[in-house]
This record gives sequence, C-alpha cells and structure tokens, in this order.
Amino acid sequence: MKTINELTDAQSYLVALASYISFVVMALFVSILFMAALGIANALVWYAIYSLTLEGLGKFTKIRSVLLVMTISGGAIIPPLYGRIVDANK
Repeated sequence: MKTINELTDAQSYLVALASYISFVVMALFVSILFMAALGIANALVWYAIYSLTLEGLGKFTKIRSVLLVMTISGGAIIPPLYGRIVDANK
C-alpha cells in the first residue's frame, strides 16, 4: 500500500474527489436529519405557542383563534397557488 506521498496525480485527484463527495453526501444527510428534527420540535412546541397566543385576550379569543388557524391554512395554500400563478405566466 502506498503512502499519500507516493500517489500519482490521478490517484491524488481521485482520493480528493472521493473525500469531497463523501463529505457532501454526509453533510446533506445530516442537514436532512436536522430539518426533520426541527419539524418534530415545532410539532411538540405548537400547543404551547397556540395557548400562549390566545392567553388573556378576553372577548377577542374566538377572533384571534380563527385568525391564527387562517394564517396556518394560508401558509399551506398560498405558496402552491402562487407557484401555479408564476408557472402559468412563464
């Protein structure tokens, strides 16, 4: 087995390329795992955020609850709708 100093230029290039590819693949994999973990954390904290948002509103609790649900629904509906509008105008 050759040491790193005994490798040819082509072999050195292949080692560097393999190292880079493995780094990118692992970084992508770790990024995807952290995105999933972020979603899980948001799901666990959601009920606390929702109740804190509605706390102390008195007679406006129902209105604020409706607005909060509408903003969530809008966040799920508006981006795909906007994407279709943009794609249709290309």
